[in-house]
Amino acid sequence: MIEAILIPRSQDPAEASDVPGGPAAQVMTVPPASQMVRLSADGRVSVVGESNYQPAIRAAANERTTTDLADAIHCTAAVMPEPTNPWDPNAVRIDVGGQTVGYLAREVAATYQPALLELQRQAQVGWCPARIMGGGERTYGVFLHLGAPARLSLANSCAGLEMLEADRTVTVTQEERHQAVLSRHGQDVPVLVAASLAMCQVERGKYQGEETVEVQIDGERVGEVTRAMAERYLTLVKRLIARGAVPGCEALITSSTKGYEVDLRLPAHQATA
Repeated sequence: MIEAILIPRSQDPAEASDVPGGPAAQVMTVPPASQMVRLSADGRVSVVGESNYQPAIRAAANERTTTDLADAIHCTAAVMPEPTNPWDPNAVRIDVGGQTVGYLAREVAATYQPALLELQRQAQVGWCPARIMGGGERTYGVFLHLGAPARLSLANSCAGLEMLEADRTVTVTQEERHQAVLSRHGQDVPVLVAASLAMCQVERGKYQGEETVEVQIDGERVGEVTRAMAERYLTLVKRLIARGAVPGCEALITSSTKGYEVDLRLPAHQATA
């Protein structure tokens, strides 16, 4: 089913205006929420033209203010290709809460639009985590946690997972024992997937019997993190599980002479939930 929403008319990101009497609105169709898919969040991309959309951003921020990146206001953004934009046929519009808050820069949009149009042909719209900064006497700004165009979509669903920030690479061990499972996901390596994290015990070696973090893809075990990384992330994983969440993260499957291998993308610092 397709639903209609009211959005500003297509316009040049550099010249868009929110002033009364500005561009007329038109009805456009987008896939409903059930057709929205999470994009890779493994990167940071700035939004431009936010000065033209301050009322929309202020509403998305619930009028809060922040000047500290650590306290940036969390939100989610729809990343919308706009090939009919008369000023830039490669335009990519950014919507938060159903309202436009800016665009990708022209040169950046041109690299993302083909992948986004492919999603659109599948009746899907991509979304990603976003952060809002500013407010008060400062202009609001927006940036996206968005992966590179060549590795933008996850090969499986992350529905039901509480996805962690993708800041650093963490190696998975014991993949050699789970090659059959990995082969079902890694036919076109490298491939980006959503992985879930659970608790388990080290089965062998120096740390046998101690707790560590198990890595699963679509509910099947594919390995575990090293003991050193378990010490960094055990608290976070436990807290998420205790509140009923299923912690998840982006994972990259590659292949080498050793077989299929997995690297996770996890928060840069020991995090709390």
